[in-house]
Amino acid sequence: MKETATKIKGIVTVMEQPDKEGRVILMSQIKRINFAELTYEKWKSWIRYFLIVFHCLIFDEDGRKEGVVFVNDYDGLPFFQLLSLQGKVDKDVQSSVQSLMMGAMPLKMKGFYLVNAPWWIEVPAKIILPFLSKKLRERVFFVSKRWRKV
Repeated sequence: MKETATKIKGIVTVMEQPDKEGRVILMSQIKRINFAELTYEKWKSWIRYFLIVFHCLIFDEDGRKEGVVFVNDYDGLPFFQLLSLQGKVDKDVQSSVQSLMMGAMPLKMKGFYLVNAPWWIEVPAKIILPFLSKKLRERVFFVSKRWRKV
């Protein structure tokens, strides 16, 4: 899997090399999504893609043993693009994927980095964080524009 780093048009990448602790890095650049062209069918194909990637990570030795680090870069994501998703996302599909990720996907999430998160993502996330388990709170990080130095 790492030999051919998996990509969706440069939006999602499974990095070829693990981090210094041996964890697999799954990186996404949200700003590259063209929300105006996002259709219901394209949304479903993305969900399938993510499920395939997660399935492959389950069988990846590093992913299974050391865990996965998610890095999401939100640089340049305007609020109106989020609003354009209304009516394009099937609530049943979204709910079933969320259930799968929360309880059934045997991946160890070792870190979740929100890079260049706009205020309208950072503020609600920081409100929700105190209600999460201590273990999960310690794995969520907000990183500023200097993230490439990290």
